[in-house]
Amino acid sequence: MSVHELVRKLLVIDEKETVLWSEIATMVPTPALREVITRMIQMETRGVAFWRRVLGGMDGISAATFQIDMGISTGITAPECHTLVDKIKFAMVINAEQLCILADILVEVKSNVVRHEILRKIREEYHEELFWNTLLLCLDPIVVLFDAKTVDPA
Repeated sequence: MSVHELVRKLLVIDEKETVLWSEIATMVPTPALREVITRMIQMETRGVAFWRRVLGGMDGISAATFQIDMGISTGITAPECHTLVDKIKFAMVINAEQLCILADILVEVKSNVVRHEILRKIREEYHEELFWNTLLLCLDPIVVLFDAKTVDPA
């Protein structure tokens, strides 16, 4: 897959991710946690703007007029997410996919300046993954530590 296609895929995932995070924010148990997630959404929105500028530059058009096809296949299928824990797990799957895409982009780019920006984006995604994992541990520690179906009670 070309860098251009990878960036397009990343942009679609980022835009869908903010919708998921908004849903999660409405379900968390405390206003303080809701505020943290709201701030993360604002940061992610800036990330979307960054990728729009990158694609606009690649396509030679203004980021303001750039339209992304949200029908692009991202390779991620949304499972049935009814509970807060399910939504957080899905957010983690999305983040893991973003990390993979960023690693693929990193391998392909030649400019050290661009590589530096991609590494910065990888760090941001890594910290998001840590946040969701920590939240999941706080909300449902048993789910993360082991899968009850694989534990032998004997």
